[in-house]
Amino acid sequence: MKRLFMSLLIVTLALVLTIPRMVFAAEVENVKISQVGNNVVATYDLVGEKGGKSDIIVNITIGNEKRNSDELSLTGDFGKGVKVGKGKKIVWKAKKDLPADFDGDLRWDVKTDSQVAEELERSRAEEKKKKEIEDKKAEEDKKKELERQQALQQEKQRAQACAYNCNTSSLYGECVSDCDGNTIDMLVDCAKYSTSERACRAEAESAGRRCRGLCEAQNQRCLDSCVDDGP
Repeated sequence: MKRLFMSLLIVTLALVLTIPRMVFAAEVENVKISQVGNNVVATYDLVGEKGGKSDIIVNITIGNEKRNSDELSLTGDFGKGVKVGKGKKIVWKAKKDLPADFDGDLRWDVKTDSQVAEELERSRAEEKKKKEIEDKKAEEDKKKELERQQALQQEKQRAQACAYNCNTSSLYGECVSDCDGNTIDMLVDCAKYSTSERACRAEAESAGRRCRGLCEAQNQRCLDSCVDDGP
Protein backbone atom coordinates (compact mmCIF):
# COMPACT_ATOMS: atom_id res chain seq x y z
CA MET A 1 0.00 0.00 0.00
CA LYS A 2 2.84 2.37 0.91
CA ARG A 3 4.58 1.66 -2.41
CA LEU A 4 1.32 2.35 -4.29
CA PHE A 5 0.90 5.67 -2.43
CA MET A 6 4.44 6.75 -3.32
CA SER A 7 3.87 5.84 -6.97
CA LEU A 8 0.69 7.94 -7.08
CA LEU A 9 2.53 10.85 -5.41
CA ILE A 10 5.34 10.71 -7.96
CA VAL A 11 2.85 10.66 -10.86
CA THR A 12 0.91 13.58 -9.35
CA LEU A 13 4.08 15.66 -8.92
CA ALA A 14 5.12 14.84 -12.48
CA LEU A 15 1.76 16.06 -13.78
CA VAL A 16 2.01 19.28 -11.80
CA LEU A 17 5.51 19.92 -13.08
CA THR A 18 4.60 19.25 -16.71
CA ILE A 19 1.44 21.39 -16.81
CA PRO A 20 2.50 24.80 -18.16
CA ARG A 21 1.72 27.84 -16.06
CA MET A 22 -0.95 30.08 -17.63
CA VAL A 23 0.66 33.39 -18.52
CA PHE A 24 -1.48 36.43 -19.19
CA ALA A 25 0.09 39.14 -21.35
CA ALA A 26 0.19 42.60 -19.80
CA GLU A 27 -1.98 45.29 -21.35
CA VAL A 28 -1.92 49.08 -21.41
CA GLU A 29 -5.08 50.66 -20.00
CA ASN A 30 -6.41 54.09 -18.96
CA VAL A 31 -4.14 56.16 -21.21
CA LYS A 32 -4.53 59.87 -20.40
CA ILE A 33 -2.83 62.79 -22.15
CA SER A 34 -2.24 66.22 -20.60
CA GLN A 35 -0.07 69.26 -21.21
CA VAL A 36 2.35 70.35 -18.52
CA GLY A 37 4.15 73.54 -19.48
CA ASN A 38 5.93 72.94 -22.80
CA ASN A 39 5.72 69.17 -22.37
CA VAL A 40 2.99 66.66 -23.13
CA VAL A 41 2.53 63.93 -20.51
CA ALA A 42 0.94 60.53 -21.08
CA THR A 43 -0.03 58.42 -18.08
CA TYR A 44 -1.24 54.82 -18.20
CA ASP A 45 -1.68 51.64 -16.19
CA LEU A 46 0.20 48.50 -17.17
CA VAL A 47 -2.12 45.70 -16.10
CA GLY A 48 -0.80 42.17 -15.78
CA GLU A 49 0.67 39.61 -13.38
CA LYS A 50 2.33 41.07 -10.34
CA GLY A 51 6.05 41.46 -10.85
CA GLY A 52 5.68 41.02 -14.59
CA LYS A 53 7.35 43.16 -17.23
CA SER A 54 6.47 44.12 -20.75
CA ASP A 55 7.92 46.09 -23.64
CA ILE A 56 6.01 49.35 -24.25
CA ILE A 57 5.80 50.70 -27.77
CA VAL A 58 4.97 54.39 -28.29
CA ASN A 59 3.92 56.05 -31.53
CA ILE A 60 2.63 59.60 -31.98
CA THR A 61 0.87 60.72 -35.13
CA ILE A 62 1.58 64.37 -35.87
CA GLY A 63 -0.94 65.54 -38.44
CA ASN A 64 -0.66 62.76 -41.02
CA GLU A 65 2.86 61.65 -40.06
CA LYS A 66 3.35 58.72 -37.70
CA ARG A 67 6.58 58.75 -35.62
CA ASN A 68 7.97 56.11 -33.28
CA SER A 69 9.77 56.64 -29.98
CA ASP A 70 13.19 56.73 -31.69
CA GLU A 71 12.08 59.81 -33.60
CA LEU A 72 10.65 61.62 -30.58
CA SER A 73 12.04 63.41 -27.53
CA LEU A 74 10.55 61.01 -24.97
CA THR A 75 11.48 60.04 -21.45
CA GLY A 76 9.78 57.80 -18.91
CA ASP A 77 8.13 54.41 -18.79
CA PHE A 78 8.47 52.98 -22.28
CA GLY A 79 10.73 50.65 -24.19
CA LYS A 80 12.07 47.36 -22.85
CA GLY A 81 11.07 45.73 -19.56
CA VAL A 82 8.56 48.15 -18.04
CA LYS A 83 7.19 46.70 -14.78
CA VAL A 84 3.49 46.03 -14.31
CA GLY A 85 1.81 48.74 -12.24
CA LYS A 86 -0.36 51.84 -12.21
CA GLY A 87 0.51 55.45 -12.86
CA LYS A 88 3.17 54.91 -15.52
CA LYS A 89 4.31 58.14 -17.13
CA ILE A 90 5.86 59.23 -20.42
CA VAL A 91 7.04 62.81 -20.94
CA TRP A 92 7.30 64.22 -24.44
CA LYS A 93 9.30 67.40 -25.01
CA ALA A 94 7.00 68.30 -27.83
CA LYS A 95 8.56 71.68 -28.49
CA LYS A 96 11.71 69.95 -29.80
CA ASP A 97 9.79 67.84 -32.31
CA LEU A 98 6.97 70.11 -33.49
CA PRO A 99 7.27 72.96 -36.00
CA ALA A 100 6.90 76.39 -34.41
CA ASP A 101 3.70 77.06 -36.35
CA PHE A 102 2.18 73.58 -35.87
CA ASP A 103 -1.59 73.70 -35.44
CA GLY A 104 -2.92 70.20 -36.11
CA ASP A 105 -3.99 66.97 -34.51
CA LEU A 106 -1.85 64.76 -32.27
CA ARG A 107 -2.67 61.11 -31.64
CA TRP A 108 -0.88 58.94 -29.09
CA ASP A 109 -0.61 55.19 -29.43
CA VAL A 110 0.75 53.44 -26.32
CA LYS A 111 0.66 49.63 -26.35
CA THR A 112 2.58 46.58 -25.22
CA ASP A 113 4.46 44.58 -27.81
CA SER A 114 1.90 41.76 -27.38
CA GLN A 115 -0.97 44.17 -28.06
CA VAL A 116 0.79 45.40 -31.18
CA ALA A 117 1.34 41.79 -32.28
CA GLU A 118 -2.32 40.97 -31.65
CA GLU A 119 -3.45 44.01 -33.64
CA LEU A 120 -1.10 43.07 -36.46
CA GLU A 121 -2.44 39.51 -36.45
CA ARG A 122 -6.01 40.80 -36.37
CA SER A 123 -5.25 43.22 -39.20
CA ARG A 124 -3.75 40.40 -41.28
CA ALA A 125 -6.80 38.23 -40.57
CA GLU A 126 -9.10 41.07 -41.62
CA GLU A 127 -7.07 41.67 -44.78
CA LYS A 128 -7.18 37.95 -45.55
CA LYS A 129 -10.94 37.87 -45.01
CA LYS A 130 -11.36 41.01 -47.11
CA LYS A 131 -9.30 39.47 -49.91
CA GLU A 132 -11.33 36.26 -49.72
CA ILE A 133 -14.53 38.29 -50.01
CA GLU A 134 -13.10 40.30 -52.92
CA ASP A 135 -11.88 37.13 -54.66
CA LYS A 136 -15.28 35.50 -54.15
CA LYS A 137 -17.06 38.57 -55.54
CA ALA A 138 -14.66 38.69 -58.50
CA GLU A 139 -15.35 35.00 -59.17
CA GLU A 140 -19.11 35.59 -58.93
CA ASP A 141 -18.86 38.61 -61.24
CA LYS A 142 -16.81 36.54 -63.68
CA LYS A 143 -19.42 33.78 -63.56
CA LYS A 144 -22.25 36.28 -64.08
CA GLU A 145 -20.43 37.85 -67.03
CA LEU A 146 -19.86 34.43 -68.56
CA GLU A 147 -23.53 33.59 -68.11
CA ARG A 148 -24.48 36.94 -69.66
CA GLN A 149 -22.21 36.34 -72.65
CA GLN A 150 -23.66 32.85 -73.06
CA ALA A 151 -27.19 34.25 -72.88
CA LEU A 152 -26.31 36.89 -75.49
CA GLN A 153 -24.82 34.23 -77.74
CA GLN A 154 -27.90 32.04 -77.34
CA GLU A 155 -30.16 35.01 -78.09
CA LYS A 156 -28.09 35.85 -81.16
CA GLN A 157 -28.35 32.27 -82.39
CA ARG A 158 -32.08 32.24 -81.69
CA ALA A 159 -32.56 35.52 -83.56
CA GLN A 160 -30.54 34.25 -86.51
CA ALA A 161 -32.56 31.04 -86.63
CA CYS A 162 -35.78 33.04 -86.38
CA ALA A 163 -34.69 35.38 -89.19
CA TYR A 164 -33.75 32.41 -91.35
CA ASN A 165 -37.18 30.91 -90.75
CA CYS A 166 -38.84 34.22 -91.70
CA ASN A 167 -36.83 34.58 -94.92
CA THR A 168 -37.37 30.96 -95.94
CA SER A 169 -40.98 30.76 -94.77
CA SER A 170 -43.41 29.14 -97.17
CA LEU A 171 -45.83 32.03 -96.52
CA TYR A 172 -43.23 34.57 -97.64
CA GLY A 173 -42.25 32.47 -100.64
CA GLU A 174 -45.89 31.90 -101.63
CA CYS A 175 -46.62 35.62 -101.23
CA VAL A 176 -43.75 36.59 -103.56
CA SER A 177 -44.64 33.80 -105.97
CA ASP A 178 -48.26 34.93 -106.13
CA CYS A 179 -47.13 38.51 -106.79
CA ASP A 180 -44.84 37.41 -109.60
CA GLY A 181 -47.54 35.16 -111.04
CA ASN A 182 -50.11 37.95 -111.04
CA THR A 183 -47.62 40.32 -112.66
CA ILE A 184 -46.91 37.81 -115.43
CA ASP A 185 -50.64 37.28 -116.01
CA MET A 186 -51.19 41.03 -116.24
CA LEU A 187 -48.33 41.41 -118.71
CA VAL A 188 -49.81 38.63 -120.84
CA ASP A 189 -53.20 40.37 -120.82
CA CYS A 190 -51.51 43.62 -121.75
CA ALA A 191 -50.01 41.97 -124.82
CA LYS A 192 -53.33 40.40 -125.80
CA TYR A 193 -55.96 42.95 -124.99
CA SER A 194 -54.53 46.36 -124.15
CA THR A 195 -54.75 49.19 -126.66
CA SER A 196 -51.72 50.81 -124.99
CA GLU A 197 -49.39 47.94 -124.17
CA ARG A 198 -46.65 50.21 -122.80
CA ALA A 199 -48.93 51.87 -120.23
CA CYS A 200 -50.45 48.53 -119.36
CA ARG A 201 -47.06 46.95 -118.75
CA ALA A 202 -46.02 49.89 -116.54
CA GLU A 203 -49.18 49.48 -114.46
CA ALA A 204 -48.64 45.72 -114.19
CA GLU A 205 -45.04 46.17 -113.04
CA SER A 206 -46.11 48.84 -110.54
CA ALA A 207 -48.80 46.53 -109.16
CA GLY A 208 -46.18 43.78 -108.89
CA ARG A 209 -43.85 46.05 -106.90
CA ARG A 210 -46.70 47.05 -104.56
CA CYS A 211 -47.56 43.40 -104.05
CA ARG A 212 -43.94 42.52 -103.31
CA GLY A 213 -43.80 45.47 -100.91
CA LEU A 214 -46.68 43.96 -98.95
CA CYS A 215 -44.81 40.64 -98.83
CA GLU A 216 -41.66 42.41 -97.60
CA ALA A 217 -43.65 44.31 -94.95
CA GLN A 218 -45.19 41.07 -93.74
CA ASN A 219 -41.76 39.45 -93.64
CA GLN A 220 -40.29 42.46 -91.80
CA ARG A 221 -42.90 42.06 -89.06
CA CYS A 222 -41.72 38.47 -88.74
CA LEU A 223 -38.08 39.65 -88.53
CA ASP A 224 -38.99 42.26 -85.90
CA SER A 225 -40.62 39.58 -83.79
CA CYS A 226 -37.29 37.74 -83.73
CA VAL A 227 -35.96 40.56 -81.56
CA ASP A 228 -39.09 41.62 -79.69
CA ASP A 229 -39.98 38.09 -78.62
CA GLY A 230 -36.47 37.31 -77.32
CA PRO A 231 -35.80 36.43 -73.62
